[in-house]
Amino acid sequence: MKNIRFNLIRLFLIIITFADSKNVEGKIKNQDDDFLTNANVISLPSGVGTQSDNWGYFSLSIPNNDEYLIFSFIGYLSDTILVKKILPYNNIILKKNVIQMEALNVKAKGERIKNSMQDNELVSYINMDGEMMRSSFDLGDGLQSNYPIFMNETVSGAKNISFRGLGSEELILYYDGVRINNFSNSTVDLSRYSSLGLDEIQLMFGNTENSLSSSGAINLVPKILKKNTFSFNQKFGTYDYGGYDTYGSIGNKKVSLNSGFSDVQFKQRYQGSYRDEVITSYNKKIMNTSMKVDSRLLIKMMIFENGKKYVDRRANDSLDLLNNHFIFKLDNENKILGDISFYGSSQECEEIGIVNLKENSKSDLSNGFGMKIKRKINHSSFGLSIEQNRIKSNHIFYDDKISANRNQYSINFNIELIGQKKISKVGIRNIKIMFNQEEIDDSFISQNNLFNENKFWKNNNSKIFASIIDNNVWKKLLFITYSSSNRVPSIDEIIKNKIGAFLLNDGLLNEKKSMFEFGYKIHRNDTEKLKSVNTTFKIFSYQYIDKIKHIYYDDSILMIPVNYGNEKISGYEFALNIKNQDFILNAFYVNHFFSDQMAFQLYPKDMLRLSLQLKYLKTFFKLIYRKESQKFLTSLNSENNLSYSSLDGIQTFDLAIDKKIKYRMLDLGLNFSAKNLNSPNQELIGVSVYDRRYVFSISLLIM
Repeated sequence: MKNIRFNLIRLFLIIITFADSKNVEGKIKNQDDDFLTNANVISLPSGVGTQSDNWGYFSLSIPNNDEYLIFSFIGYLSDTILVKKILPYNNIILKKNVIQMEALNVKAKGERIKNSMQDNELVSYINMDGEMMRSSFDLGDGLQSNYPIFMNETVSGAKNISFRGLGSEELILYYDGVRINNFSNSTVDLSRYSSLGLDEIQLMFGNTENSLSSSGAINLVPKILKKNTFSFNQKFGTYDYGGYDTYGSIGNKKVSLNSGFSDVQFKQRYQGSYRDEVITSYNKKIMNTSMKVDSRLLIKMMIFENGKKYVDRRANDSLDLLNNHFIFKLDNENKILGDISFYGSSQECEEIGIVNLKENSKSDLSNGFGMKIKRKINHSSFGLSIEQNRIKSNHIFYDDKISANRNQYSINFNIELIGQKKISKVGIRNIKIMFNQEEIDDSFISQNNLFNENKFWKNNNSKIFASIIDNNVWKKLLFITYSSSNRVPSIDEIIKNKIGAFLLNDGLLNEKKSMFEFGYKIHRNDTEKLKSVNTTFKIFSYQYIDKIKHIYYDDSILMIPVNYGNEKISGYEFALNIKNQDFILNAFYVNHFFSDQMAFQLYPKDMLRLSLQLKYLKTFFKLIYRKESQKFLTSLNSENNLSYSSLDGIQTFDLAIDKKIKYRMLDLGLNFSAKNLNSPNQELIGVSVYDRRYVFSISLLIM
């Protein structure tokens, strides 16, 4: 009888406990994206706890009045996080005892995917589920509003961004570490990308480990959720802007299938016109799948399609573009060789354009494969990557048909020495040396025999990065970078230069570039008060030999590249980030010094970004101030005369209001944004730019 009473009392207490409790779950990893098994999780003040499983996953039922969770693992620094800050399937990243500096903006939401970007350098991470992307038209719009990035919105509606006054052709776009702008035209149009199917964006200023000839990189990290979800987002805006996207996932810890699609349309008008004459529409389809064979092998398959249609009724110009991408990837952790990745990709691009009533079209097929190995040995690491791509391209320019073939082969090797932790807390953080050899074999055949030739390019590129760290309360990082590289003109640049040979110089040379960067970063993070401060100051200089410049032709979407000469750009950057639970302040300022500003066209001498985000009654209010100086443009008219024009500097505000409502398994999001609130309309070759735009979006998430 006593046992029955005791069991009834215990059952009653258990029922009360579960009735007044909540569940928290997530995954525990280290900075190398490895799962931590048997990591400790303790909830305070109740003291209940659990441990993570073989995949780093933990699930814990805690009393409602518990406020903190403590995460600990042998050899790692413990971390204390507020319970209300932990969302389902959050990643908890524990740091090794050798403390490393964090990026300026780091937010982890959803499952992070292992990628090839070098996390030990200064990379900015942008969460795709944050208000920044919900209040933006596309990726280009979101990045321009929040970072010192210049975006050139072309006549055809393309949004080409560039860093530090450098050409948008020097930008590399990755998808889960695999390059996807490897077509005949390497220029990245970010108007065709949204947050659909993405977990985060990684921004790298300067050249990357896998492409030393680049001047900035964007890595799109796919969203592969290992649970059942469904989301829908609808946007409405001025100039008949409208769009929707939907995304869903089905899966568990081992197998996951994610898929979605979107459709967007907006309009522009000529300066002084009262009706919209430029119409642009976009559509996208995406599918991401993954399968975890065991604790060390991950298989991924990623397929996506981007479409774009552009019509200019006044100029009688049009553009119909469709891109298809297929990527297959294996990530394996080998005890002997280290981290190994194998990948293969097949990418197609179909583009049909009409310029001045004449056809200007092309079709590209790019097939490639690659292998990457990274091995850590004591306080050093070695990396080797090999990549080969074949591009077949067919162009139609003014009744001439041109066929081009390009075979690319590159090998990259890097070695990194990692400093040991010292009692003084001050010492060398790391020294990294990178080498790259690239071989490119081109062949061109013209139907009218205007352009028949073969070209072979062979380049050696190198880079060295070194840093010193001070691990006191206010952590400090001093770093320096130097690189020497060569950029081979794209197939599109070579052909368009030949087409314009009767107007400008004939033939394109390698663009040689040397880069120097010196930076100083200060960081402090108070985990108990959830406060952090980051500030960075950088000085940089780029020296070009035979710089390639693009010149607009006859007020159309056609641009002709030429070797402009030997040019130099230098400057300095300042960044500040202060945040706590209800307040985030970001400030970015960049100042450039040009040897000839016409060589770096459509880029301002200085840029300023200030953003203030406040949280009140579970609603986010964000105000962004943007300032850019005057920009210059070179164009060639129908009489073959060069002309120079400019865009006035801008000084404007953006506003975003974001509200999320949660009820059980439903998340409802409401967002209103306003762009260029006090900026006077300007024109670029007649088309209105920097005009006021308003967008209202509604999103629904079911988990």
